[in-house]
Amino acid sequence: MPIFTRSDFESAVEDALRHYTQADLLAGNPLLYSQLLTRSGPGGPTPQSLRTLLAETAKTLFSGERDQRLYRVLDLTYFNPTPKQQAAADRRGLSALTAGI
Repeated sequence: MPIFTRSDFESAVEDALRHYTQADLLAGNPLLYSQLLTRSGPGGPTPQSLRTLLAETAKTLFSGERDQRLYRVLDLTYFNPTPKQQAAADRRGLSALTAGI
């Protein structure tokens, strides 16, 4: 089980978010072998269990009314990214030109 410095932990979280939709890359993230996930139950930690932990943690951290915009940014950027600029603008209710895309 790795022991993280703050910098190592921040880097691992950033990498996990960056690779959130790519299970093969997420499988190499050191967070999978941390105490955060080693208690995840039978079969051990998986990329899906890390995804679930990230999504649930973000939802909890940004559950306040004032924080909903921050959660929406995380959701649109990492958890449910759109493949095309126009689709991203549509999800935000903007035209691609208005959105500055």
